[in-house]
Amino acid sequence: MSWFFEGTGLNITMGTTRAGTLRISGDGTQDCRPSAGDFNVLGLAAGLEGLFTINSAEATPFEYDVAGHGLKDFVDAKPHEPAVMIVYHSAASGLKAAIGADIVVPAAHMASMFAMAKLLIGRPDLRYVLTLEFFGLPEEGFSTDAPTLKQFSAKALLDRRPYFGREVTFNVLPAHRNK
Repeated sequence: MSWFFEGTGLNITMGTTRAGTLRISGDGTQDCRPSAGDFNVLGLAAGLEGLFTINSAEATPFEYDVAGHGLKDFVDAKPHEPAVMIVYHSAASGLKAAIGADIVVPAAHMASMFAMAKLLIGRPDLRYVLTLEFFGLPEEGFSTDAPTLKQFSAKALLDRRPYFGREVTFNVLPAHRNK
């Protein structure tokens, strides 16, 4: 399954965390492309803002798994591979619902992504496309460790379960490309 996040150089920020590790954040559009499972995710995600944060693996777990949804354990299972956690943010306290992605990548990956993100900053003529491959979208009643759509989009934060994956692609492209 693939989830895409896209925006221009006006939608991206770069910096370091309190611990001094590199971080890239962005907002923009998002689009899910399920190949199987519960296609109702398309209705849930349609029109929602996409938010993402990419952290270097040297970051502390508190910096990338604030709510304790399991990204730390997923990172620890294969510390030399990228780790992706896709979450649903329900509308609350005047905030709109959104789809978010918390990503942790090895230092070498982060250095490459950071160099590409530098090209984007403040440039409306360039866009990023962040592609995440994840495990998920089982049909209701199908036995799997991946959350159902109902669990993914639960209203209560502590009842909500994210999707996890290991594939991350970050591309920089001209903002206006013929399709």
